[in-house]
Amino acid sequence: MLHILIRVVIGLLLIVHGVAHWEIATVWESRETARSWLLGEFRALGKVLSVVALAGFILAGIAVFVGLGLWRPLAVASAVISLITMALFWDFKMTLGVIIDVGILVATLWLKWPPPELIGS
Repeated sequence: MLHILIRVVIGLLLIVHGVAHWEIATVWESRETARSWLLGEFRALGKVLSVVALAGFILAGIAVFVGLGLWRPLAVASAVISLITMALFWDFKMTLGVIIDVGILVATLWLKWPPPELIGS
């Protein structure tokens, strides 16, 4: 029973974090912060990266729900893409996103949590 609850919570958190990228992707070009400190006005890249992170987190959440081991690489890749996007287009409002992405990376890569027997490979 506990593994089902953990699976649902982790899946929902991944999906919710992905949906947060929806706001970024849909209003990207109207944001003042859509200007990159490194790339200048290359806003299309930010929008594409946000959509890729959004899709990855949602797919990772669905994979958790159905117990596919594919969720872990999807979550890691999405967190890395999200961090790259935030690094390129930094705004202080993105701090919570950074904390969540780093938490995903620490939990999955360093702590190896959750173990495969709770969620799937």
